[in-house]
Amino acid sequence: MAILGRMRSSAWLVLVLALPAAASAEQAYKIIGVDGAVIYTDRPVPGAVEIKIPKPSSYAPRELAVSRLTPEPEPVARDAYSSIRIVKPEPEATIHTGEGEGGVDVDVQLEPELQEGHTLTYSVDGKETAKGLRTNRVRITDLDRGAHHLDVSVRDEGGVLVGRSDRVTFHVRRPSINDPQRPDQPKGRPGSAATPTPLPAPAGYAPAAPTRFTPPPAAGYAPPAAQKAPYAPSTAAPYAPAYTPSPP
Repeated sequence: MAILGRMRSSAWLVLVLALPAAASAEQAYKIIGVDGAVIYTDRPVPGAVEIKIPKPSSYAPRELAVSRLTPEPEPVARDAYSSIRIVKPEPEATIHTGEGEGGVDVDVQLEPELQEGHTLTYSVDGKETAKGLRTNRVRITDLDRGAHHLDVSVRDEGGVLVGRSDRVTFHVRRPSINDPQRPDQPKGRPGSAATPTPLPAPAGYAPAAPTRFTPPPAAGYAPPAAQKAPYAPSTAAPYAPAYTPSPP
């Protein structure tokens, strides 16, 4: 029994070692030993039964079209300026804006100065925000919070691109009312409400005197008439003090 146990252990070891080779081949062979142990191999041996192994399935994914997040920038036809630089906002600057139309001021420096007939185009996040301008200082409003990318290009009379600045990345932040870094945060404890200031009264305004409210009588109600008893003098005897002289 001990010998049979060792033989079966060896057979299982041979089976485990043979399975990877058999799985990688297109043909395999099965052998049943005298002790009933089953052995798989990739070599034809006497008494072995051939086993057909199907080819493993494979999947080749189709090639996906590569899409660009931002289109390729238009090439500059000719460099009419030695330098086009965005001096405001500065790269990686954080702009604190309030609610409403809080915007970002943009200042552009050109060398030489903007030539006659040339115009500036301001683009934010790859989209033209303002174009056809002759000023190098503008304010861009309605920007969502987060990171934005700004660049400025110059075109001549025929719309030909003759210059472009480097792209500048800045960040817009709209703090909450409890943020201590908020520009309009009131003095005192961070997040504390400002002390209200009463507004002055308009010219010619005089407050009305307070009036006393008298509720109207209920329908059909009549107060009872006051009854006064007639006067009658008292019939009691007049008062006479009792005096008793003391003995001498």
